[in-house]
Amino acid sequence: MKGNFTKILVFIIFSVFVILFKLGFHELWKDEWQAYFVARDMSIAPMLNFLNYEGHPSLWYIILKAGALLEFGIRSDLIIQITHYFIVLLFYYIFFFKIRMPLWLKVLFLLSYFFCFEYAIVNRAYIILGLLGYLIIYNIQNHNSESWLVSMALFLLCQTEVYGVFIGGALLIYLLIYSSTTSKFINDYKKSIVAYIAGIIVFVITVFPRGHQQEFSRAYIGNNLDWNVIFNSFQGDLANVFFPGLISDTSSLGYSIYGLIISIAVLVILFYLFRNNRAILWSLGFMILSMIMFHAFIFKGGLRNWGVIFIYFSMMLALIEDVKFDNSRFNIVLSILLIFPILHNFKAIHFDYLYPFSNGKAAGEFLKENVPDAVPIIGLNQFETSSAIGYSGRPFYEMNEGKSYTYFRWLDKVYVPTEEELQLFAKYKNVGGVIVVSNEPIDKFRYPKCQLWKTFNEKSLKREDFYIYTLSLK
Repeated sequence: MKGNFTKILVFIIFSVFVILFKLGFHELWKDEWQAYFVARDMSIAPMLNFLNYEGHPSLWYIILKAGALLEFGIRSDLIIQITHYFIVLLFYYIFFFKIRMPLWLKVLFLLSYFFCFEYAIVNRAYIILGLLGYLIIYNIQNHNSESWLVSMALFLLCQTEVYGVFIGGALLIYLLIYSSTTSKFINDYKKSIVAYIAGIIVFVITVFPRGHQQEFSRAYIGNNLDWNVIFNSFQGDLANVFFPGLISDTSSLGYSIYGLIISIAVLVILFYLFRNNRAILWSLGFMILSMIMFHAFIFKGGLRNWGVIFIYFSMMLALIEDVKFDNSRFNIVLSILLIFPILHNFKAIHFDYLYPFSNGKAAGEFLKENVPDAVPIIGLNQFETSSAIGYSGRPFYEMNEGKSYTYFRWLDKVYVPTEEELQLFAKYKNVGGVIVVSNEPIDKFRYPKCQLWKTFNEKSLKREDFYIYTLSLK
């Protein structure tokens, strides 16, 4: 009874902290707004057809589209935050109350960067990977891995991120090794295998690039076999994940000998922790190799992408059957992989408490309060204005075709209009001037008549700055 009370209390503390911090201190940045605008402002068929430009499958967008039905009378940013929070709450519930793992270890994971800040506070789809993955782990722990819930979760994993495809494949490898024979695996898990294959097919149809190869080459790196890119991915997926903050960001500065040594040490520790479980070693090995190859040759990614390995690592710990967590040597080695993710989480929360995550909220609210609806707002760079659009509650205009927009296509080229085009647009709209929003100071020689009105370049985690100009016809 006492144990249940403690578990409930800890669950409530974490759940309340996340929602209070999300609503009180976290400003949404462009990636969070982009997915919502695509979901809200497109009908289902065009949205699904558009996702090959997003590089993400459909599940998160469908969830956001359902949430957008509540927008009348509720602010868009609240809908995004609350929709995401319900998924976080479900994940925490399964993790706390359904998964067999010592409470102290669950608390340590919930204090880590990926379980708390990156996937629970920042509103992206990655938390769904944890929810669906742990739903499968729960069924495996309870010897119910042939359940239709497992098949459904495998299919939906593939509709969450490409990393869901890796997680699903890795979990099936675990079940394959755990089965006594291949024929028994196929017979026992044929529903899950079919669901997983169907999930991959739908994923490919939704996300596989369609269009000009030159366009998509700007989004996907497409590297040839090169040890440098492999080393970068190797370090990012291992050292940066388990020791964030100890080494520099690999996506920005590349690998180092120091970082590669730490990455090798991580592999050694993982082997030590799971050395007695062949199924986990094969499963985790497949997951790590898939991540490294994907980030080396297709999409470089960053810490939020690499961190999926940390989530999968926690899942494998939940499947350990022959090691007790009261083994002091085991726990000490395990703690080595948790210390820096916990410290990095505190650092991120402290930074987001002191400074904006993005300056988009301040810029958008300023525009909402000070710019009449009749006055057009022009975004010079569509890729960098989403958060200001979201908080202003109105679309901006782009000058390539003179149309209003909320979302953008990642592969579009930025069209930079002349000052004369801006003035012609103001005349077309029959107004005395326009507002121009840029993510950086504009060229005064190109726009000599544009007057700086307000600057929003406070220190922020995502470095999203906004410069607001007025252009009058007088």
